[in-house]
Amino acid sequence: MRVTILDDDKPGQLAFANPNVRHAATHSDCVINIKRIHDADGEVTVKYKTIEIDQGERTARGGIDFEKAEGILTFGHNETQKEIVVKILDKEL
Repeated sequence: MRVTILDDDKPGQLAFANPNVRHAATHSDCVINIKRIHDADGEVTVKYKTIEIDQGERTARGGIDFEKAEGILTFGHNETQKEIVVKILDKEL
């Protein structure tokens, strides 16, 4: 008797739906879509956290321009889309 084991455990990969998110400061929320590509077998979790990429004058700052956000996204079996919502803070003029 011959037994063949098929590798069908393919959790896929997580990626930004749009890696170049630009968001107008006039909107109250910035929605960042995360997609699961190249299969979606089983449950997958990923931690996320907002960070400032540099100290430039055009860089949004956590606690001033937006609420810092962090958490865990959990994708269930065959789930392929999630979103992270970052609250945009009002600027006093």
